[in-house]
Amino acid sequence: EDGVDAGGVTKEFFQLLAVQLFDINTGMWSTRVGGDEQVTWFNSDCSWNEDGYYLVGILVGLALYNGVLLDVHFPSAVYRKLMALPLALEDMVDKEVRSGLQQLLDYDGDDVEDIFCLTFEVMWMEMGNQRKLELKP
Repeated sequence: EDGVDAGGVTKEFFQLLAVQLFDINTGMWSTRVGGDEQVTWFNSDCSWNEDGYYLVGILVGLALYNGVLLDVHFPSAVYRKLMALPLALEDMVDKEVRSGLQQLLDYDGDDVEDIFCLTFEVMWMEMGNQRKLELKP
């Protein structure tokens, strides 16, 4: 006799899968504080698992197709990108960075580097080495 799955088994499958897929210990994700809650973000040091991100995309798509909402807390920027909406300053997760960028945008002088002690370069760690890229040569 055929049983009727009212979404219970399917929902439980995707929820259990989401716990494993979005586990911080996989190295694919990091946790950031956004407002009053923690949000899941892509780990910038994870350059070895592009297939893993592809798999996560497929499984999240399948869950949504099957009407299952997953308990994943991405920042609003991710959802705006998925809907092809433009990103804005309000989408910044870090309030201090958002405030600093707003101050920079509001400043009218020509001496930005001297006043804000900023240069147009970005630094990051990659495989234990510090890298630097000049954004505006």
